[in-house]
Amino acid sequence: MKKSSQTQIAARTKKILALHASGLTSGQIAERGDVTPYVVYATLKKHGLTPNGIVQSSALSRTRETIREKNAQGLANRAIARLLKISPTAVAYHIAKMGLRSHATRDEVGITSDEQALSARLALGNDPLPVGHPIAVDAMWRGLEKYREPLAL
Repeated sequence: MKKSSQTQIAARTKKILALHASGLTSGQIAERGDVTPYVVYATLKKHGLTPNGIVQSSALSRTRETIREKNAQGLANRAIARLLKISPTAVAYHIAKMGLRSHATRDEVGITSDEQALSARLALGNDPLPVGHPIAVDAMWRGLEKYREPLAL
């Protein structure tokens, strides 16, 4: 990098930091400094600063605090979501952002179709499967799949 380029970058950085110290937002700094907002953001981040004008919503703070409390009580993500009237995915996101351990239940993590089929079969006992039962249909298609390749020739 040329010496003049380094000098220009140093001058730009100094200007961005001075404008930030005066209380301007990233957009205002970008306009006045004749740079993109990303350059402003990257410069501030490099120097350990956060952009001005970004205020964390008090509603978000309350939501996260409630999630933290309920998570500490051992409630599952789905239960917290129902309580706060938000999605379980949003609860999982906030828990991850706060660095907490999720109390996801087995059905939230997801049960594979094989596990569902096994649990359904165990629920039926030794009785034969009724016509059109998902396990029977799945077994039929898996059986047909075995013969698919030779017939495709």
